[in-house]
Amino acid sequence: MLDGKLEIAKKLGADVIINAAKQDPVQVVAELTRGHGADVVVEAAGSEQSINQATEMIKHNGKFVWSAPSLLVL
Repeated sequence: MLDGKLEIAKKLGADVIINAAKQDPVQVVAELTRGHGADVVVEAAGSEQSINQATEMIKHNGKFVWSAPSLLVL
């Protein structure tokens, strides 16, 4: 994750930014939410690892926003 992208997220109003290359995002969210999970998780990378991490950090009945690049199948 590029630090510049994280700074843009912060400027756009992100409450918390996590560089997954430097921190375990699942652990950080668990600590921040006292184990309850995030209300909303936005997954934008589209990798298997990031999708799995997103599903691990979301709370029960939380919102999962998947904004990964789409594939055009012809």
